[in-house]
Amino acid sequence: MTDRYRVYTKVKKTLKQMMKLDHQGQVVTLAMMITGIVISRKAQLSVMSSEIPTETKEKSVEMRMRRWVKDELEVEAVYMPFARQILETLCHLPLVLVMDGSQAGRGCMVLMVGVLYQKRALPIAWLVYKGKKGHASAERHIQVLEKVQPLLPEGSEVVLLGDAEYDTTKMLLWMEKNTT
Repeated sequence: MTDRYRVYTKVKKTLKQMMKLDHQGQVVTLAMMITGIVISRKAQLSVMSSEIPTETKEKSVEMRMRRWVKDELEVEAVYMPFARQILETLCHLPLVLVMDGSQAGRGCMVLMVGVLYQKRALPIAWLVYKGKKGHASAERHIQVLEKVQPLLPEGSEVVLLGDAEYDTTKMLLWMEKNTT
């Protein structure tokens, strides 16, 4: 049994236990994507698809992943169980969260909170909104932090990092009120 197959089988089995999706094909596709990212250490669909242990052509697997990404799946059902699992696994250490904003597509911004793990920021929550590059409002900062708060394991030590954009009095007061 190859490493690819072993990883894929373990991921698929774990997903089936964790998630209750409408269609089992969604679980299979998600397992393919996770396996592709883990094995290739890349997030490009073409690279990920080349690492999937299947008889299906790589191009077909890539198109399946592309359709899955374009599909409007419920983030709470599909992604948040992973975010929770990541944070629970890392909670024995201080959880270092980073906030950052960046452009996404035409006229849209993404405000993301990720947890640092092995020199990478793994996204755990995000907020997408129409807007131009520049500072987001304190309300938007609070909105994304409200998505993160229920994911944090109780009693965990949390360090939040961000640049000067994230030093608004309103956000800091919200954090003080909601983290004690």
